[in-house]
Amino acid sequence: IGAPNHDHPLWGADAGAVYIYQLRDGAWEPTAQLTAPLGSPEARFGSSVAIHSDVVLVGAENDDSTCRGCGSVYVFERDLNGQWHSVERLADDRPQRGNHFGQSVAFDGSLAVSRAIGDLKYKQYLIPEPETYTYQIQPNDDPLILSTDGLYLGYSE
Repeated sequence: IGAPNHDHPLWGADAGAVYIYQLRDGAWEPTAQLTAPLGSPEARFGSSVAIHSDVVLVGAENDDSTCRGCGSVYVFERDLNGQWHSVERLADDRPQRGNHFGQSVAFDGSLAVSRAIGDLKYKQYLIPEPETYTYQIQPNDDPLILSTDGLYLGYSE
């Protein structure tokens, strides 16, 4: 469960957090609290969350590690003892102020997608209907990370 407005004692106001719950004997119990390894004020870590098996993707739409409001996605993995560990920070390969990469994330085990709002000055040149492509992903393929300009929300199977 994402709590992007959670205040962190080191990172400041709205640094964010994610709470992991597990169903045990018919009741949901809190098992972990995740925070960004190197957070920042107003990063909004937890603005989006996607989980699959033992991997959690956490969006931090205002993370300013690269530039103000660029955003990022943190990858956490659960070990055999049930402990969660941050393993990677993903960011837009062309960061721009205000992109908010990680505002929305989705993950199905082999495909991860993050939405980024994009550069507003170019919106006037974009068409409202997206150009989309569908690729069949095989079980042995490496994960694919995508970023969109964020004009279109939604997906289909």
